[in-house]
Amino acid sequence: MEATKRSDRRNLLANVVATANWRLSTSPKESELLHGMVNCYNTCHANYEETVGMVGSARGLSSEEVKTILQRLKQEGSKEYRVLRERLPADFPL
Repeated sequence: MEATKRSDRRNLLANVVATANWRLSTSPKESELLHGMVNCYNTCHANYEETVGMVGSARGLSSEEVKTILQRLKQEGSKEYRVLRERLPADFPL
C-alpha cells in the first residue's frame, strides 16, 4: 500500500514537471519563426528591422507580433534560442 502511494506521488510529480517544461518550451511556430530569422539574415544580410519585416510577411504576422514573440523567446532563453541566437549579429536586439 505504502509503495503504491509513493509511486502515485512520483507519477504526479513527474506530470507536474512535464507540464511545467511543456509551457516553457518553444512551440513549433515560434521555433519556425526563429529559424526564419536566422535563414533570412544569412541569405540577405539585412538589418534587424528588415529581417523582422521579411519574416513577418512570410509568416503572415506584423513586425510588432514578430518582435513580441522574439522578446518572449529571449526571456525564456531556451537552448534552441541560445543556439540560434549565436547565428545572428550581436546588434540584433533579441
